[in-house]
Amino acid sequence: MDGKNENLEHGNFDCDEYSFGGIKKRPHDIRIGNLNIAVIWFFDAEVEQDRRILIPSPPRIVRELNAANSIWRTSDGVRKVKVNMVYSNYNDSNQIYTETLDEKGLEKLVRIGKGYYKAADVYVFYLPGISIMGSDAIGRALYRVIDNELTYIVIMSNGARDRVESTERKGSDYVLAHELGHIMYYTNHYGWKQDPKPNDDTLKSDGTPDIGHHDDDTEEERRNLMSPSITSGVIPTITDEQVIRALQSRFFIPGNPGPRN
Repeated sequence: MDGKNENLEHGNFDCDEYSFGGIKKRPHDIRIGNLNIAVIWFFDAEVEQDRRILIPSPPRIVRELNAANSIWRTSDGVRKVKVNMVYSNYNDSNQIYTETLDEKGLEKLVRIGKGYYKAADVYVFYLPGISIMGSDAIGRALYRVIDNELTYIVIMSNGARDRVESTERKGSDYVLAHELGHIMYYTNHYGWKQDPKPNDDTLKSDGTPDIGHHDDDTEEERRNLMSPSITSGVIPTITDEQVIRALQSRFFIPGNPGPRN
């Protein structure tokens, strides 16, 4: 695994307990985790509002934030992730498209995001284009080390937008929630980077098990938020175990210096 350039769709291992200095520790019981995101949308990104209007926030972005906040919670509502948009802005000085996005483009995005707002947990970029970086993906979670700083990124394409084209429903308001799930899994404080019920019987293009996604053997499992693909027009499901796993992210552990260390 390249520590500087990584797609966050799989981890390396799983375990049952955390050991430090020979002392076994039980996982922290986090009830509420606050994930602070900075959102920047670009020219020709479909956010369903005149791109120059900053207030109120574009309808698409509001819907997708609401979807993330509605689903990342346990069935009893006691434990949840609160996704907070701490900064938002429109960038019209750079033309960056998802299909042609490369390492130089990602480096530029990180510097643009950090130039607007320095201290977000995750930077979310809405870009024009239907798919991302030569793949079929319509959303993608990544991290990059730029200027000696580790930065977590979500790329959202126009293809991810919930819409109807020629009577066919496409995209989903839950793509953002899915991608943020990858980041929370990957930053797990205990190294438990995989989904609690991983899709490990499927191999990725690099030959490794697809453990960052939820198992998709049954119709019910395919409706899960963290399954490999999200069905358009369907509200996905989530398990309490997945929410608890997400709440073990280093973003939420008390006294932890954070995922950038």
